[in-house]
Amino acid sequence: MAILSMEELLETCISELPMDQIPLENGGEVKISAMKGSDTSRIFSNENMDEKIYQTLTLGLIEPPLRGKKLQKFIDFNPTDSITIFSGIMKLSNALGEIEEKAVEKAKKS
Repeated sequence: MAILSMEELLETCISELPMDQIPLENGGEVKISAMKGSDTSRIFSNENMDEKIYQTLTLGLIEPPLRGKKLQKFIDFNPTDSITIFSGIMKLSNALGEIEEKAVEKAKKS
């Protein structure tokens, strides 16, 4: 196998982050996007699961675009949907680690 040139290697990068739609409990859907690797790494370095969810939804929830107090209100009053969206964004980003998987499962059971 030949070693790739810089141009060939950069051509393998995706031009856009993958997107998907996630169904919610109320029958509606939201549009999500995968996160960049640097964002995923930064979020994984945070030990606080609540902060991980907030940061992930801030970056990956595309439509509707919730930010700040509106996003926090959604998370506080819709924990199941918040976990569903978080899980979808992390899976789309290929970033759902073992700790996050356990937290998602635990949250779905409660």
